[in-house]
Amino acid sequence: MFEVKILDETINDQKKKVNINGHYFSIQKNVGFILNELPVILQNLRKYLLKNDSAGISSILWEYKSQQVNSILFRCMDILLPTEFEKYCLHLCAYFTGEIKKPQISQSNIFKFMFTNNIDLAFNNKNRDGQYHSEDTGIPRRAIDKFLNNKFEEFIISCQKHEIESIRQIAPLLGEIPLLKRINENEAYTNDFENFIRRVGENLIEQEEALSKSEFVRYIFTGTSIPEQKKDQRFSTFREQKIIQEVVTYIYQAIAKKPNSYNIKDDVWKVREKNEQGFISLIFDFSTLSEEDKSYVKAYIHELLIKTDASLRGVWVRLNSIKIIYNRFKEMRYKEVKSILHMNYYHILHLLDYLQQLRDEKGKQCYKLTTIRDQYGHVKLFIDWIIEKYDWQYDNVFSLVPFHNMKAYTAHTDYIPEKVIQQLEQVLHELPEIYQNAWEIMMNSGMRFSDVQGLQTDCITYDDTEEIDVLKFINQKMQKQRVRSGQSKYHVIPASDLLIEAVERQKKLTANLRTIANIERLFVVWNDSAVVPLDGKTLSMNINKLIKRHDIRDENNEIFHYTNHQCRKTVTVDLLSQGMSLKQVADLIGHTKETSARYYRAVQMKKIAELDSKMFEQLFEKMLDEEVKEQYTNEEKKALIKEVKLGARETPEGHGTCVKHVSFGPCHKKKCAGCKMLVTGPQKLPKWYQLYEEQQQFLKEMKEEFEKYGEKNYKEHRSYQAESHLLDVYRRTIEKIESFAKERGISIEQYRQ
Repeated sequence: MFEVKILDETINDQKKKVNINGHYFSIQKNVGFILNELPVILQNLRKYLLKNDSAGISSILWEYKSQQVNSILFRCMDILLPTEFEKYCLHLCAYFTGEIKKPQISQSNIFKFMFTNNIDLAFNNKNRDGQYHSEDTGIPRRAIDKFLNNKFEEFIISCQKHEIESIRQIAPLLGEIPLLKRINENEAYTNDFENFIRRVGENLIEQEEALSKSEFVRYIFTGTSIPEQKKDQRFSTFREQKIIQEVVTYIYQAIAKKPNSYNIKDDVWKVREKNEQGFISLIFDFSTLSEEDKSYVKAYIHELLIKTDASLRGVWVRLNSIKIIYNRFKEMRYKEVKSILHMNYYHILHLLDYLQQLRDEKGKQCYKLTTIRDQYGHVKLFIDWIIEKYDWQYDNVFSLVPFHNMKAYTAHTDYIPEKVIQQLEQVLHELPEIYQNAWEIMMNSGMRFSDVQGLQTDCITYDDTEEIDVLKFINQKMQKQRVRSGQSKYHVIPASDLLIEAVERQKKLTANLRTIANIERLFVVWNDSAVVPLDGKTLSMNINKLIKRHDIRDENNEIFHYTNHQCRKTVTVDLLSQGMSLKQVADLIGHTKETSARYYRAVQMKKIAELDSKMFEQLFEKMLDEEVKEQYTNEEKKALIKEVKLGARETPEGHGTCVKHVSFGPCHKKKCAGCKMLVTGPQKLPKWYQLYEEQQQFLKEMKEEFEKYGEKNYKEHRSYQAESHLLDVYRRTIEKIESFAKERGISIEQYRQ
């Protein structure tokens, strides 16, 4: 019961001082309301609070929604019904976080819900209903604190019991920063939490799942290491805790030391390769292969992994090639063929044509011919392995597909123009020192990045015989060839002052990391978990970001795109331009002589580049059919020459310029050789000589193949005639170009190098 008395003393004409059960209130209402209605209202509120009847409470608060009365009712519940009010507030906390799944609760949410009995209005509405009760009413805040304290106790018990699902449910309710503060305010809590984190780490080691700090924290508190959005910063404060770094490092390095333990019967393998203190990991997925092929492919890949020195990525590429060939073949009409081993010669010829025609969403070719050649080669090796392993009497049809003139389709690395080098070296200091040192070494030695990556602390030595400082390194690409030929595995070149300085700077830069990992490798970084080699993609990515930031452009006014191998090409071209012989350059750079010869041709192209546009005009008039020339107006000719200068008209094979006018419609040709709209000149002779020699060799091999099977009339076969005709096209083109050069006094000997 509620005993209500109006005291004689008044505050003013409107407000009355009221005693309710010994507690004093000032109420701005008439006497009838205070003495007659208020006790009934309070009695009903008590009844609804005890029953957790939110609708009943809301109906009363809504009926008496004026600020003056509403405020008094909340104060009355706070002072006169503290036990009932607190239990009800605790009920709402549990309801909000349990059934409604609201991660955060506040006094405002409680007041708004009591007033409206509507979750959306309580959590999403921006109005101030209920806001003015916060200062006068303390129980909701105390109830929330009590609720969160209880939840934190549950959190600690869950840590002790290693109940990670409970932790994922509780943690968001406590709030990231308050939770961390609670954990750190008591040593016992800190120990319980850290022990839990270590146990999570042990479980991840068993699962062979290495995560970054951000991924690890997300995994602990949300159940997934994948961010909900691009910049997911949930629980980012925990990421910087010492225990998180400690366990993440421990997980990564422990997994790196474990042997691979995939099950050959599984369709998905997770395979690792050691990488200093760390590792690289790749997924080998066999699930898309046919059941007939799957067991053979698994056995083949398993043998490559455990019995050969093939790199992990190299083995993954072989599997991927087999999968692409099989899965793309399934897209064709041969539904009855369920295995790679059942594909015949005509199947793979048809597939070859199909792969070359595939385009992505942007209309770009999905597979270059060189890529298809490599994929076919990998399948051939797989089938050869089966034939030898199981003594099969089976002709490997993948060995019969002709891939000739492939060098004509290979995209060659460009050298870095002097204009770009000058701009880049002015801003290179903005990059971390490790990138500057790598650039300096590559640009002063011609080394591949993979060779720089393997440099050791003793790479600079003094040669007593030559009385000079030298750089010794392992030429990764030529290492096996050197060892087979009886040479040292180390390639040795003279070391310039700039080269020596870059090496010395790198020694100082990585001294601590090398001590931690107990290694001598120079180019290493800390990846937040372990000491690992510097990644080449990271280097090129950072240099390209620098190029874009400073708008560094080439001679065609286009943003230059950098690759690490361009440094090697640039050094080679510069050495050849200075007059060094092919053999000298090959010995210095670690090339084969044939590779240096290709680079020499690049030098020749560089020397005559400025003559191209003028020569093109002569070639256009001299060598094109009248039918083609008549299509162009003078203005169109000027536009065409501009396109030629930009390289936009270069043929895919790189042996000339296409002058197809729009009036001729789309091009359906697969080869440009022999086309009447191809303009080519003396500067392209190296390519034509190469094509001619390779075609001669291919015809010779074709003839020998026919004769091997007793076919004497091979010249009557359509395939031989087609290849012979192509040889004639090459020959006539060469003769035409040589005649053009002779008329203008251009020496063609330079192109025979």
